Amino acid sequence: MSPPPEGEPRLTLGHRTGSGLPLWLPFRILDHRRVYAMLPSTSPPGSSREAGGGPCVRTQAAGIESSAPSKESRYRMYAIVRAGGRQHKVAVGDVLEIDRVDAKPGDSVELSTILVVDGEAVTSDPWVLAGVKAHAEVVDQTKGEKLVILRYKNKTGYRRRQGHRQKFTAVRITSIDSVSK
Repeated sequence: MSPPPEGEPRLTLGHRTGSGLPLWLPFRILDHRRVYAMLPSTSPPGSSREAGGGPCVRTQAAGIESSAPSKESRYRMYAIVRAGGRQHKVAVGDVLEIDRVDAKPGDSVELSTILVVDGEAVTSDPWVLAGVKAHAEVVDQTKGEKLVILRYKNKTGYRRRQGHRQKFTAVRITSIDSVSK
């Protein structure tokens, strides 16, 4: 195919195989496919890159947005918390599902931290983190998807069917204590 006419951005179409082949097709042909990234070599007129808005590129033709993490989000404070035997990466404002906690919606819950990253300072010392907690507010009590458990042994007529739905609590992280040394 010939290169795109002036004003048509250059696109990369990636598949699960990760081929990332460059395509020289206009947006109207790519509407039914997944457009993963716009190559930085050409930006459409009026994109946020020209206005100095950072790495986020919004195309006006089809409303496709490709964004990479900006410096502000890369250095924002986050923590790794332990809840119900699992570890979760959380930041202020995140909503996550943890194993059921006996609390009503609107109640507050404290989660113990394993690691805290504040800007470029990383704290993983358990003695320092003993008093650092992530505070969360209970949003909802939910159930997971239905799991069907089938037990079968051939030539004996042994068949058992059982269902299970795990109970979860949705929580919103309201604050993370800062590490004071």
